[in-house]
Amino acid sequence: MRRWSLIGFSVVVALLVGCGGGKAPIKGGGDGSGTASAPTGSVQGRLANSGTRQASFSHFIARVHGTEDKQKLAVQVKTDGTFQIDGVPTGWQTLTVEDTQGLQGAVIVAFVRPNKVTDVGEIVPKPMGKISGIVAEVDANGNRVKPIARARLIAHPVQSEQETLGDLSERPAFTTLSDGNGSYELLVPPGDYLVEAYHPDYEPDAQTVSVQALRTSSLDFGLHPRPLHLGTVVGTVKAQVNGQIVAVAGALVGLIPKEQLVPQPPLPPFLTVGELMSATQKGKMHPVPLRWFFTFTKADGTFELTGVPAGTYTAIAFKGGLGEDRKDITVQANATVTVDFVLQMPVGIVQGQVTDAVTGQPIAGAVIVAVRKGDPWWDWDDWRPEAEGRKKPHWVRPEEDDHAHPGTPPDFGLLPPTIPPIRDGTVTDNDGHYQLLLPPGSYFIAAFAHGYQAQAQEVDNLRAGQTVTVNFALTPASAPPPTELEHLSLRLRVEPPQAHAGEKVTMRLKVENEGSRPVTLTFPTGQRYDFVVMTLDQQVIWVWSHGKQFTQAVNTLTLSPGQEAEFEEEWDQTDNDGNPIRPGTYFVKGILSTQPPRETALQRLVILP
Repeated sequence: MRRWSLIGFSVVVALLVGCGGGKAPIKGGGDGSGTASAPTGSVQGRLANSGTRQASFSHFIARVHGTEDKQKLAVQVKTDGTFQIDGVPTGWQTLTVEDTQGLQGAVIVAFVRPNKVTDVGEIVPKPMGKISGIVAEVDANGNRVKPIARARLIAHPVQSEQETLGDLSERPAFTTLSDGNGSYELLVPPGDYLVEAYHPDYEPDAQTVSVQALRTSSLDFGLHPRPLHLGTVVGTVKAQVNGQIVAVAGALVGLIPKEQLVPQPPLPPFLTVGELMSATQKGKMHPVPLRWFFTFTKADGTFELTGVPAGTYTAIAFKGGLGEDRKDITVQANATVTVDFVLQMPVGIVQGQVTDAVTGQPIAGAVIVAVRKGDPWWDWDDWRPEAEGRKKPHWVRPEEDDHAHPGTPPDFGLLPPTIPPIRDGTVTDNDGHYQLLLPPGSYFIAAFAHGYQAQAQEVDNLRAGQTVTVNFALTPASAPPPTELEHLSLRLRVEPPQAHAGEKVTMRLKVENEGSRPVTLTFPTGQRYDFVVMTLDQQVIWVWSHGKQFTQAVNTLTLSPGQEAEFEEEWDQTDNDGNPIRPGTYFVKGILSTQPPRETALQRLVILP
C-alpha cells in the first residue's frame, strides 16, 4: 500500500481531536448519563493451550482499547490461561490478548452488558506485528523540540484510499498513549493501517503504515502547537439496544460549519482517505481553506474536540450500522460546549435452552458463546460434524481419545482485519435458558457445560430485529449413575442466597432415598460429601475438602425407604488460598463422595458489596 501522510495544519485540513492530556472529562447533558456513574460489565475468556498452541500464558495481558487516558483496563493472564477484566464500559468493545515480547496476540470485539459477565470463550493467539515510534513537538522547520507525553495513538485497519471515515467507524480500532519520553507501541494484526496521533494542545497528524507478522514498523509523529483562543466540544455517544443504553466506542463525531464554504466539503462520514490526501496536496488552490473537525469516541463513548474556531456548527455522530444523530451547537473562544448523542443499535436475538440429552433436565450454568464465522482467533480445528449428510450439521468437540467423529473441521474462511471479530457470551439460568444480542451476520453458537460434550450450531444471515431459537441437548461425557441409585435424591440449599461481603454462607446437602428399597452408599474414603464454589465460567475458587485429610478406608451408609441424611458446612467467603473473594455472582454445588461421585444442580449465590 502506498504510504502517505496527512498533517492537520491550519492552512488546509485540521483533524481536531483531544485525547485527554490530563484534562478531566466534562459530564454530558442530553440524556443525563454522565460517565462517572455509567454502568459497566466484565469480560472473561481463556487462551487455548492444546497441541502446538501451548504457550507461556504469563507473558500475555488482556486489555480494553480506548481506556488508556483514564483507568487503563488491562490484566495479566493467569498461568492457566484465564482472565477477567472488570469495570468494562458497556456496548461493543475492542479487546486484545497480547504478548508484546513474543509478538503474539488475538483481537476480540465483545458485547458488554451492564453488571453482567461476557464470556468470549477460548482464544487462539496468532502472530502479530508491532507499530512503534515517538511523538514529539516540532518547530516550523520540522525539527524536534521536545517529546509529547500522553498523546493518543489510534490505528484503524484500512484497505484503500477510497474508504471513508464512516467505514472506519465500523472496524476495531487499536489505541494507546505515548509515555513520558513520547514513545509508544501498538500490537496489531498484519495489514495496512491509518494511524492518528492526537493531543489537545497540538495539531494532529495521521499516516499510513503496512504491518507484517513478527515485524516492527517504525512510525514517528511531529506535532505543531495549536493556536490559542479556540473552543472545545465534548460529550458522549450512546445507543439504545434492546431497552438498554450502552456506550458507543469508535463512533465518528464531526462538526460541519454553518457558513457556506466554496467548494462545499463532504460530510465527515463520507469523507474518503483519498479526499483528505487531495485536500492536503491541493489546499493552497482553494480561496477558503478546507477544514474538517472530527474524532472517534473512546471506550466509554466520550469524545473531545479541541482547537475549534468560534462559530455555529452542526455536530454529527455516526457509527456504521447504527445510523447518525445531529445537533446544532455554538462554539465560543476559550469555552467548552457539551453535546450528547443517542443512536439506535439494531441487533438480532439468539436465544434458547440447554438440556441434558439423557434426562431432558435443564442445565444451569452452561456457557454459551457466539462467534462470528471466520473469526481468526477461534479454535476451529477442534470441532467435528456430529453427523454426516446433514445440510447444516451440528458440531461437537470430541475428547482427545474420541474417534467417533472423524469428519473435517468447519471451514468458513478467515475474516480480514477490517471485519470485526464479534463475540458474545453468557451463562444459562436455573432453567437452562440464555439470550444473546448480536449485530446482523452469520455466527457459530457453541455450548459448554461441565461433564458434557461441547456442541455448536450455525446461525446464518441473522437480521436486525430477528429472533432465532437455538436449543442444545448436551450429551453427558460420563456414564449415567448406576440403576440402584436411580431413586436417590440430592438437594442443595444455600443460605442466604444473597449474602453481604464477609457474611457466613451455610451450605446443606440433603440425600434422600425416595425408592421402595434400602439403598447402600459406598464411599472409598472417610469423606462422604463436599461443597464447591465456582465463578460463572465454572472456574473453581473454593472446595470444602481442600487441605483436609480423610481416613483411607472404605465405608458405607444405608438409607431405608424415605430416610434422608443431611450434611452442613459454613463458608467464610475466602478462596482456597484464604483470600477474600470479590463481590459478584457465583455457582455452588454439593457433591456426594460415592464412587462415582454424584453432584447436585448448580445453585446461584450472589455476594453483595
